[in-house]
Amino acid sequence: TNNSYNSMKIQYFFLVLLVICLVTTYIKAQTTPQVPKLAEAFKANITYLELFNPKFPIKSPGHVYYDKSQEGYRLNWNTFIGIYPTRINTTTLFHGDTSVTFYSDQCMDSGGSPFYDLWGFLYGATSGGRSEVNGIPCDIWYHEYPFGVNYTVCVDANDSSIPIQYLFTLFDEETHESQYSIGIDFKDFSPGAQNPQIFDIPEYCFKNITCQSGDVEKMQVLRFHSDDYWGLENKNSADLIGDTSFMCTTLSFDIHGYDTLISLIDVQYNTTWGQYSFCNGDSCIGGNDFTVGHEVTEGIGAFGSQCNVSQTLGNWYSTRKGAHCLNDDPVGTNGCAWKIDSIVKTISKDCLIQNGFIRACFKDDMQIPFPKASQVLANSIKYDDPSEGGCPNVPPPDNINQQLHQHYTPKNQEISKIHKILQRLNSKQRELLPHYSHLF
Repeated sequence: TNNSYNSMKIQYFFLVLLVICLVTTYIKAQTTPQVPKLAEAFKANITYLELFNPKFPIKSPGHVYYDKSQEGYRLNWNTFIGIYPTRINTTTLFHGDTSVTFYSDQCMDSGGSPFYDLWGFLYGATSGGRSEVNGIPCDIWYHEYPFGVNYTVCVDANDSSIPIQYLFTLFDEETHESQYSIGIDFKDFSPGAQNPQIFDIPEYCFKNITCQSGDVEKMQVLRFHSDDYWGLENKNSADLIGDTSFMCTTLSFDIHGYDTLISLIDVQYNTTWGQYSFCNGDSCIGGNDFTVGHEVTEGIGAFGSQCNVSQTLGNWYSTRKGAHCLNDDPVGTNGCAWKIDSIVKTISKDCLIQNGFIRACFKDDMQIPFPKASQVLANSIKYDDPSEGGCPNVPPPDNINQQLHQHYTPKNQEISKIHKILQRLNSKQRELLPHYSHLF
């Protein structure tokens, strides 16, 4: 009897313990925020956010279409940052295993990034509490990865299926300071299956479109660069107006802090222009390895005005490594398309700024053709005497001939902090960074 009584006590004890556990679990479930389940297919109007510099956020109107079941994601925005009177249309499209970026109608391979689950980071996300975006109360959910990446979504406090803001941030692992953020503010969010045609990739995206046959021309180009590499392999260059436009943006908004020099370079280019490539570090997106890429400054015009050189708006060029004519080979040897003759002069960024370059950019209302800023840049290169608005020449490194006339990979690439983070990621980690392919 005593054994039965003790056994019953034990059973009651565990029963009470089970009830306590169930009640505790229930209470915890009621008090602990639940990870939201966001729509797996939707469309919305958006404001696309780019935060190179928190002091100067770039906000661009656009649209987004997303359908996980179709493995389709289309993000479109119209960029306007005050440096030209018209907006530049940009679209990033993921469909299955393929992704492309359209920039002013130019279609470029986005580096092989496949479709990804936009809300995949929510598995394992942490609650960040209540906030407010654009006057709308919302609840923050974030996932911080150990390699310097943070995904955040703020969902409507009254309907956890609706996102209000989505942010992707790269940060310094040591200081934990944000280095770059892009994101989306959602408006008119509409869940539901999307038309499959919205995710179709045009056939011309997979073709190398070149202009009519042109001559080999000697010209001068400018390049804003670091002191690690003075050549043009897998780099972008520009004429006076084109480089002024680029530097007015980057210096005024402190985007390319790693570039410290501006060089005037004598080159030979085959003017059978190919698609302009966006180059950073030692890689390029778009274009090909057998032409010099070209577009009018900022890609203005249909297809970036690839085949039309503009004396009033300026021009941008891209020179990929595969098209480099090495040593004394003339342009055309084995299909090569460009070569450097010499560095005419190099000046420091600090000297250019001291000569009033950034002030001149704003006096030009940050708009092409930047007559005042272009003149400051031209004088800084033309003259050595500061009293004439000039800058002293910065001597090249001892191995300059190797850098200019041979394939050369610098020990420390002139890459941004963003790309330094990307370089140290393995392939699995890169899958978590769907936006890296079109950051630059």
